[in-house]
Amino acid sequence: MRVFVFAIGGTGAKVLTSMIMQFASGAHPKDSAGNSIKDLSVVPILVDPHEGNAGLQDATKLLDDYRSIRNTIYGKDSASVEEGFFSVKIETLKDCQSNITKCDKFFFSMNSVSNSKFDKFIGLNSMSLENADFAKLLFSKDELNTDMKEGFYGNPNIGCIALNEFSKSDDFKAFCEAYNDGDKVFFIGSIFGGTGAAGLPLFISSIRYLHSTMNRETGFSTKCSMAPIGSLIVMPYFSIAPDENSKISENDWIIKSRSAISYYENNMNKYINNIYYIADPCGTESFVNDPGNVNNQKGNKAHLVEYIGAQAIFHFISDDNTECVEDDMQRAVASRTVYYHYGLNSDSKYVTFKELGKDTLELLEKPLMKFHLLRLFMRDYLFDMLDKPFAKDYEPHLDRSLKTRELDSLFNFYDRWIKEMCGHGTGAHNLDLFDSHVGKGEYTKIFKGIMPKKKFIGYHDIDAGVIKESLNKSAGHYKNVKVSSIANRWYLIMNEALEEIINDKYEIIK
Repeated sequence: MRVFVFAIGGTGAKVLTSMIMQFASGAHPKDSAGNSIKDLSVVPILVDPHEGNAGLQDATKLLDDYRSIRNTIYGKDSASVEEGFFSVKIETLKDCQSNITKCDKFFFSMNSVSNSKFDKFIGLNSMSLENADFAKLLFSKDELNTDMKEGFYGNPNIGCIALNEFSKSDDFKAFCEAYNDGDKVFFIGSIFGGTGAAGLPLFISSIRYLHSTMNRETGFSTKCSMAPIGSLIVMPYFSIAPDENSKISENDWIIKSRSAISYYENNMNKYINNIYYIADPCGTESFVNDPGNVNNQKGNKAHLVEYIGAQAIFHFISDDNTECVEDDMQRAVASRTVYYHYGLNSDSKYVTFKELGKDTLELLEKPLMKFHLLRLFMRDYLFDMLDKPFAKDYEPHLDRSLKTRELDSLFNFYDRWIKEMCGHGTGAHNLDLFDSHVGKGEYTKIFKGIMPKKKFIGYHDIDAGVIKESLNKSAGHYKNVKVSSIANRWYLIMNEALEEIINDKYEIIK
């Protein structure tokens, strides 16, 4: 099964980065029986005319790094990995099908939008006098002068026109060709800005309308028109500094969200199988009001809402609500639309493992614990232990080739991502899972909200030595197992070693 994930605008990109970090940790979607889904592939597609958006650039780099790391561990063609670090396969549209010659990227090309001002894009100067006057009634002077390479400045009325390029593009045609029966489609976007608010209804409609008779002459494959569709709808969750000279004001966000929800209820929800709503009225310390991207959105830190929002993708992949039917106008619609929202166990401003919901813990608790220990152990100890039994006594021997540019890049992003989610101030919700103040190699109380198990006297101690001994034991289990690479052996034995430590020495929350 392939799941095509369209991440629209800046919020879509930031939710997608959380999804990739969760995949890296070893979190893997499960079926209704609780088994890891086999032969799963996720195809992320980033959509944003604002190519200088820092969140978009981060997401694109992270996807490239993840794909490279996973291919090194498991091989390019392996989709059947069901557990362990980097187990979920991700692909570009070109990876999906050999006859797709372009689209070997995770970013949806929008050159005619990104390279235009809005008045030029709609051909204002070539319109008749009457039509030009009418356009000037519909759009303000500032809107007509919008440089769309910087986004839509929170104006979905501009975005819904500009993004019509989507349904005529080579990239959309490639998606239609890559889609097969049994696949799924998921959309991520905010509804309080411009790109997401415009893109969500337009893109979903473009897929569903392929089913109608008048759209069957486009030359595009129409199989995707009956696809199960899920959507994460993100409402306001952060704050921006007031600026009377800026085109963007936080005061408009609630009004825009209400208008969008009303529009979706009357026009869009019938096309969507699963709708996931998320918001955070607490906001954050104010981000920089930077619509023109002067500072490359450096103040827009990763947030708990994005982290939780990514879990909607896991739920949708696992869910059985997939049936679509044809309505009386020959359009494809969901036979049933189901709505979801998320709540914490308790409203703490610093959210530790114990504040996360039961489903989140089942999905992410152990993977995140293991990944955090993996990152620290590889940074601080692994390359000084290449003479230990786990590294040298079995083939292939572990060596410094495990340290790659892509892995360093992903780990550095992880360090920043974790820090940013805990840096929104005392009045906001912060994701605070790991204690950064414990000593080097001291892991006993590193997980906030999770205690080590008690011994007869005191608690179990967990340190780098404990991991080394568990690795020696785990390596022996795999001595007769054929592995595809040094990296494959390392991540297999490390995953097993950390699983044993966590099960034996920590009080897992249930």
